Amino acid sequence: MKPGPFASPAGRRPAGDYLPYLLPLVVALAVRVLAWWILPYRGQISDEAEYLAAATWLANGRGFSFYKAWIWTRPPLYLLFLAAHIRLFGPGNLLPIRISQTAISVVTVALAMAWGARLAERGHERRVALTTGWAMALCYGFATYAFLLLSETLFVVLLLLGLLLLTLWAQTESGSGGRRRKAGLLAAGGVALGLGALTRALLAGALPLVAAWVWWQAARTDGQRTASESGTHRWAFRRGIAQTTLLTAAVCAVILPWTFWNSRFYGGNGLILIDTTGGYNALLGAQAAHQELEPAPECGASKSRCEKELYRLLKAVPDQAKRQSKAYRLAVEWIAANPGGFVRKTVREMVDLVTINYGGAERLSSGYTQGIIPIPHLLALLADDTLYLLAAPLAIAGLVRRQGRPGKGLALMWLSYNLVTGPLFFAINRFRVPLLPVLFIYGACALAQWRERWTSTARQAMGLAGAGALLLFLLPSFGYWGSLNGGLPASDGPDSSILLNTYLGIRARIVSWDCTRAEAALTRNDLAAAQHYIDRGSARRVAGNNGLDCFALLQARIDAARGESGKALALLQSMNPIPERFLLEGEIYQRLGQRDRALGAFVRRDLEEANPTTWAWNNLHPPPTTRVDLGSGFDWGYVDAFYGREGRAEDPGNFRWTAPRSRLRFVGAGTGAPQTLRMRVSGGHRDAVDPAPQLTVISADASGCSRADTIDISPVWRTIDIPICPTAAGHDVIVELRSTTFLAGPGELAQRQQVHEQLRLLGVQVDWAELHG
Repeated sequence: MKPGPFASPAGRRPAGDYLPYLLPLVVALAVRVLAWWILPYRGQISDEAEYLAAATWLANGRGFSFYKAWIWTRPPLYLLFLAAHIRLFGPGNLLPIRISQTAISVVTVALAMAWGARLAERGHERRVALTTGWAMALCYGFATYAFLLLSETLFVVLLLLGLLLLTLWAQTESGSGGRRRKAGLLAAGGVALGLGALTRALLAGALPLVAAWVWWQAARTDGQRTASESGTHRWAFRRGIAQTTLLTAAVCAVILPWTFWNSRFYGGNGLILIDTTGGYNALLGAQAAHQELEPAPECGASKSRCEKELYRLLKAVPDQAKRQSKAYRLAVEWIAANPGGFVRKTVREMVDLVTINYGGAERLSSGYTQGIIPIPHLLALLADDTLYLLAAPLAIAGLVRRQGRPGKGLALMWLSYNLVTGPLFFAINRFRVPLLPVLFIYGACALAQWRERWTSTARQAMGLAGAGALLLFLLPSFGYWGSLNGGLPASDGPDSSILLNTYLGIRARIVSWDCTRAEAALTRNDLAAAQHYIDRGSARRVAGNNGLDCFALLQARIDAARGESGKALALLQSMNPIPERFLLEGEIYQRLGQRDRALGAFVRRDLEEANPTTWAWNNLHPPPTTRVDLGSGFDWGYVDAFYGREGRAEDPGNFRWTAPRSRLRFVGAGTGAPQTLRMRVSGGHRDAVDPAPQLTVISADASGCSRADTIDISPVWRTIDIPICPTAAGHDVIVELRSTTFLAGPGELAQRQQVHEQLRLLGVQVDWAELHG
């Protein structure tokens, strides 16, 4: 069997040997680019807003000061990666970041293939490398993280690079010229792992274990040679210490400069090695035990976690180093007060870490039972879960198998470290991502060695029993068609299988196509056709529910169009409190002349927090006007891509901020002649490092007129006039507003994240806008 290009460090290989390894890389690139169109991404999730905000401040010249006002600090490397892109391409342009992350993700596939070839049994390098490469290339999770603004993609490439370099070090002979090469590989591996720790500090806890492996590997390898020459292992022990010292020096050369600066910048007299998220996570992990004894009043006894309590406790400590110390101290106290509760929580977290879970913000599956998730995404998630279901048990067998190559200890160390530390804190789907390359490699080893004899009966029994037990453990969450009682395998309570959830999502999506057809019919004002699709779709129940939300919303629109306002309102008010419901209620009340009730619907908290201006723009039919009072509560349908109202709607002085690109619509206000747009605007307060406030007003018409006027905006309120292109008489006048943007700061983002709102890149403030001429 051909060993392939990754098998030996010596000699040149023909170019044709590399061609089979290029195909997984090409497919990996295609899958990651295709994911851009498949993913149902509707705004920042998880830590994306925080990363983007901190990187924006860094790109604007404020350094890492964002975290002086945040609840924790973060490692610097991913922030620097984002800040470099923001500095070059602007904060609103995420495409370059995703291009870079896609390229890094493809490199990760190559590194996994190379590492797999080095860990495989001799003679199986090619098969293991290719199997690993195809698994990495087709893994939808890696494609997803290449798109998201999260640190996983950068972290995994640095982690694999470091582990590969250390494996090459262990497998390189110390002959003529070999020692210098080994020293270079070891130092380079330390640098890569140090950079990985500066991307995700979780790796820092594993570095002492890596150093122990290096000492053991060096002492054992050199000890065998020294024993045969002199009969003593004394020199081998010293040799192990020297190698460990070199690795430690390389790691410290990367991490300690940041530690020194970091501790002085954030911590006063305290020590912050890399970041302070570990203290917060430790406290969050211990909180389940605390909640059993003293439930936090912010959340009550029903919640095992209460981040509002943690935020209150830690925010009261102004110094980041002291805040970190208090978090660890409280975590120890809470665990000591209820060790049984902490053990129960840890077992639940272990189950969540290992088992297959359908939820998780990073999977972008929210709303699958409402038919809003595309079928390709649902199938890709199913393929991802199937890949994990197959790879994890096979990896158990592959790890028990003997490959006879140095490096398995690193893989086992990394797996064991995560399986121990993850449940101690908390477990989410993201925590499995850095483990997948190891599972794919040793799953590939199991397949490559499938027909070979086991080296011992004990290994065979252990490998087959472990693989079978894990497969049986994973199967219920994957294939059991129904609810799983007792909180297993998902610790948050009853859960459905992956297959059932996929079926429900696909069925709901197919049923929702009647919503799309009904909406198109409504656009044509064909009420009979719209009603036909509504009736047909609503009759197809999904998981026992009486249809999808979209059917109720469309039925209410049909009833209102028929003049049956009471029936429409009754239907809307029987629905769940989704934002779109309140927009339609407000529109109906407004048509009925019930202005107070309309205002009550338009300023509902559920609606204002979601701020669905684009949905209102596309679906509401507000009355004709030449003036829009932004922030009044009656601006829905007239504005698009503006941020939420500032101030109380019923008080004077309310307004909205523009986003990088926003739109205004004046319904039926066209006159056929040129008009003037008058607006009361302000740039708001900005720091000197922020871009100066500018507003570009863009208008166009069908006759070829096109205008783009840029105006400097004062930090105080003033009225501006801008000429715009003529619009045909009776038609809607639409203008686009493009603004320079800035980030208000960590305090504003922290408040918005408490209500699950998005990061805001603020443009200019607009109080009102009107047309003249």
